[in-house]
Amino acid sequence: MVNQKQLFLDLEALSEEQIEVGLQAGVWGDPARPVVERYLDQMKLGRVEAAASEQLAAAREAINEASAMKVWAISALIIAGGAMLAAMASAFVAFLALRQDDLLVTLSASGVYVYGHKTRNPHQSLVLSEDTDVRHRTEETLTRSC
Repeated sequence: MVNQKQLFLDLEALSEEQIEVGLQAGVWGDPARPVVERYLDQMKLGRVEAAASEQLAAAREAINEASAMKVWAISALIIAGGAMLAAMASAFVAFLALRQDDLLVTLSASGVYVYGHKTRNPHQSLVLSEDTDVRHRTEETLTRSC
């Protein structure tokens, strides 16, 4: 009969590869061979289970991250929709103002200028810019073009 305690102590000191080589070389005889094969199978199963556990943890983390990104994507979509509605509303208001008051609107990099179409007087303009040099140059250009 094989001393199983001593056999397991010997097997614990060996790696999987060493045990496989020993099985192929016939190191363990008939009574110990099935025990060694089972021990090797258990070692392989433990390694596979550990790898599967790591993959499962990574998959769970990916799912959690994906759900967080879904929340961010929905938030961005809501904000983009609000910005689109605000742009549409401002365009509609500008259209109504132009249609009703017959205004001249000038867009430039320095601001938005709104002039009364009938007078085209730069002094009666509504200037939405803080840059006075650009405003004066634009007013002079508009005055010359009128």
